[in-house]
Amino acid sequence: MAYVLASPIPEALGIRVFEKVSEIRNNPDIMQHADAIVRLLCEISEVTLNYYFLRPLDLIHAGNFGQRLVTMGIQTSVGLTRTTSGRLLRQMDSTQLLKFAQWVEDTIVIEQSGRYMLACPVGPGDAEMVFEVVRKIRKNPVKHIHTDQTVNAAVEITRISLNHFAIEPLNLMRVGAFGHKLVDMAIHAGLGILRMTGPKLVNPLEGEDLIAFAGFFEGLMVPVDQYSFQKHFEVTSTRSNPS
Repeated sequence: MAYVLASPIPEALGIRVFEKVSEIRNNPDIMQHADAIVRLLCEISEVTLNYYFLRPLDLIHAGNFGQRLVTMGIQTSVGLTRTTSGRLLRQMDSTQLLKFAQWVEDTIVIEQSGRYMLACPVGPGDAEMVFEVVRKIRKNPVKHIHTDQTVNAAVEITRISLNHFAIEPLNLMRVGAFGHKLVDMAIHAGLGILRMTGPKLVNPLEGEDLIAFAGFFEGLMVPVDQYSFQKHFEVTSTRSNPS
C-alpha cells in the first residue's frame, strides 16, 4: 500500500496558491510573481512545520523549553526557505516557472472530505519504519528506551519530506549545482536541529504522553486511497517493502 505524509493547510491558503498558479500560467514572468511566491512558500513551510512539530507538543503538554527549541528550529527553517527560494526563483525562465507552478499545484491535494492538504509520497517501507516504532511504544511505553529509534524515524521522515518539497522541484526545473547546494545546506541545517532537539523532547515522555505522541506520529502516514488526486502518488521506497 502507498502512503502520503500529510498535513492540513488552511483552505484560504490553498485557494491563494491555486490562484497564483493560474496567474503564472497567464503571465509566466518571474519578476511579476517572485515576491508573492516566496511569501506563499514561507507561509506553507511555517504552517506545515507547526503541524509536524508544535502540534504533538501541545498534545503531550510539553513545557516552554521544548516549545522554544522547536519554535527556534521552525523559524530557522522558514528563514532559510525565504533566502534560498528568493534567490532561485529569480533565476527562472518562463518554462521553468511553469514547471514549478505545476509541481506546486500537484503537491496540494484535496481530501474526499474537502480539506486542503500538503502531501508528500512515502513508500510502504518508510511507512512501516514509523509503524514499527509506534507498535513498540504502545507495547512498552517506558521513557528513554524508544528515544533513539523514534528520533531516527522522525529525522528520516523529515528528510523524505524536505527532499520532496525542495529537491524534486529543482530537478524538474533543471536548476544548476549552485541552487542544489543552497537547498542542501538548508535541509542539513533543519535535520541538524531536529537531531539536536529530538532526544531532549522524546526522552522525558512515558505512559499516556508517549502513547499520544506515537498516535500523532502514526496519523501522519495516510493511505493514498483517502485522497481525491491519487495519480500524484505513484511512489517508491528507499527501504525494502515489509514482508
